[in-house]
Amino acid sequence: MSRLYAILISLLLFWSVGASPTDASCRDPDVAQEFWNFAYAAAPDATIEYFGHNFFQITSNKGTKIITDPIAPGMYPTPVVTPHVVTVGREHPNHNYVELAQGNPVILRGLGSYGAEWNKISTTVRDVLIYNVPVYQQAFGTASRAPPSSSISALFASRTWVI
Repeated sequence: MSRLYAILISLLLFWSVGASPTDASCRDPDVAQEFWNFAYAAAPDATIEYFGHNFFQITSNKGTKIITDPIAPGMYPTPVVTPHVVTVGREHPNHNYVELAQGNPVILRGLGSYGAEWNKISTTVRDVLIYNVPVYQQAFGTASRAPPSSSISALFASRTWVI
């Protein structure tokens, strides 16, 4: 029993002095501080809202709003959105109902010639870099090397600039 008390007192003294095993081995002063420092989550770079199918609104931490593949009314509840940018990855009513966007947003279409070819995009809007990557969409059971034009689309990616 006295050995247990000795261990408890040693631990209490060890903690009260502020020493920890990381003090001796860690060279990062932010990690090797007092024992009772609490960790906090970083502020998010962006928030994402899902509206249905491929329709999202991405808002950067500086307020830039981007909607992706706005869907035509009737399939999901239709939100009221006022974005800075609208991206369209595919020319189909499930992806290109840009009339939904209020205000005067920049409209970025990943396909040109009515969906027959890729439209390379790389631009910065406010604090967000937006670019697209060409992709093929294959239906189940097809394995053709050169899919018909109706199966191409563009995947948009973005990067928020932390200044």
